[in-house]
Amino acid sequence: AGAPKLSLALAAGRPTPVARVDTICDGLMTPAVGQLTFPVIRERLAGHAAVTDAEVVAAMRALRDELGWVVEPSGAVTVAALLAGKVRPAGPAVAVISGGHVDPDRFAALVA
Repeated sequence: AGAPKLSLALAAGRPTPVARVDTICDGLMTPAVGQLTFPVIRERLAGHAAVTDAEVVAAMRALRDELGWVVEPSGAVTVAALLAGKVRPAGPAVAVISGGHVDPDRFAALVA
């Protein structure tokens, strides 16, 4: 489940299509990491983490409750990794949060 395309690409040393993509993060549902971006990612990546759909929903809920933000699932993955403890910054950190393109009814159903 999920869309572990980065993990697969790093293990293979090249972009490798995921056999099955199953996630609420529709903005991350491409089957493989891009051919042009993968070399840049591989060269500069310090680490990565996978998050579950439940962790993404928890992040969406926290962003709504704490900040009043409506964030689409794909835009909440950085916060999901932080809140789930899968990324532990040594000091101050910045999480890129993007995307408010989520149907209001879908958002309400996810964070209910």
